[in-house]
Amino acid sequence: MHGYIAVKRHLLSNTTTILSNLPQPMHYCICRWPANTLNPYRKAETLKCPMKDIRISDHGNWRHLHWTAIESAYSSSPFFEYYRDDFAPFYEQKHEFLFDFNEALCKLVCELIDVHPIMERTTEYKQSFLPNEIDFRDLIHPKKAPQEGFTANPYYQVFDARHGFLPNLSIIDLLFNMGPESLLVLRDANK
Repeated sequence: MHGYIAVKRHLLSNTTTILSNLPQPMHYCICRWPANTLNPYRKAETLKCPMKDIRISDHGNWRHLHWTAIESAYSSSPFFEYYRDDFAPFYEQKHEFLFDFNEALCKLVCELIDVHPIMERTTEYKQSFLPNEIDFRDLIHPKKAPQEGFTANPYYQVFDARHGFLPNLSIIDLLFNMGPESLLVLRDANK
């Protein structure tokens, strides 16, 4: 389950999203390419390291590898050229902290699909939530199956003829393939 579902959940709810600054599942980006998951973080010194303190590793030239993989997978998609200049800086510039990288990327994606969520950060680990709050900490994780009851509506994907529709990929799959219609696809997804 990935960013697609989290954005969909936020569109359907009239709530404030609570995002914790404390330990969270690691950064994953699932796209259609052979090196399926890239993890650009450095191992934290302690198990209870706040999310805001996790540093991005420069080991292995991951920025170049990640951007090359994105170009390879999506360069022939209808909207890649349109959005390429928005995403390229994330793989050209260095961010020291994973939190800052994720936050900036999340802000960009929300702007591009015209979603304006209200997000608040916690200062301590929160275990209970008010009725108007949603906890997304465990919602998006590559090792967990998609949430029951959620079915992504098929949309055009570049390699449909070869692979069929692949649901629950990264939000960039939807954006590069559907462009400005991404918001409509999210709104029409089954709950």
